[in-house]
Parts: sequence; C-alpha cells; structure tokens
Amino acid sequence: MERPALVHRPERASVLSLRHYDDLGLLAPAWVDPAAARGQHVSYTDGRCVQVLHRGPYSDEPASLARMDSLMEAEGLVPNGLHHEVHLSDPREEDPATKRAILRQPVR
Repeated sequence: MERPALVHRPERASVLSLRHYDDLGLLAPAWVDPAAARGQHVSYTDGRCVQVLHRGPYSDEPASLARMDSLMEAEGLVPNGLHHEVHLSDPREEDPATKRAILRQPVR
C-alpha cells in the first residue's frame, strides 16, 4: 500500500481535456461514456498538494483518500480545491487489480 506524500508542483500546469466530440465533428468511440464525451477543457496548476499512487479497483479509492486525509490532518493542512485523479491505466483494462491512478488533493 502506497504512502501519501506532500508535494509542491507550482511550475506544472496540468490540462484535462474531455472535449465535446460533437464540437470536433467526430463520433465518440464506443467505449467512451456519453457523459465523458460532453466533458470540458480545464486548465489548472497543481501547487501544493497531497498525493498517493492508488493501485487496484476504483472501488478501493476511498481507503486511499482516507489515508490522504490522515496525512493532511497530521500536517495541519486543509483542502484547497477539488481532488483530482491522473489515471495511468487503460480504462478498458478488465482486471481491476492492474488499475493505477495518482490521487491528488490541493492543500494549504
């Protein structure tokens, strides 16, 4: 089980782009959830955050988030924005044990 870490990423701007397939004149692939196909383009800077590499099924993420909350409490930190995830595994992968994602919570 990975330990959460406090990191500072001021220089790194991340971009999440779940673009509107209709706006691009494309048909969404069959595996794309229709809600995701209507996503938005969002830019943000990570800044100071707590993060952990989550391994395993998405249903186990609450335990990883709880460990992050424990670290934040121990360090006297509070959330500073919405938590986000960087999925490292192919969403079509069928074995949940092979899923990997970085869970990241901005803090102050």
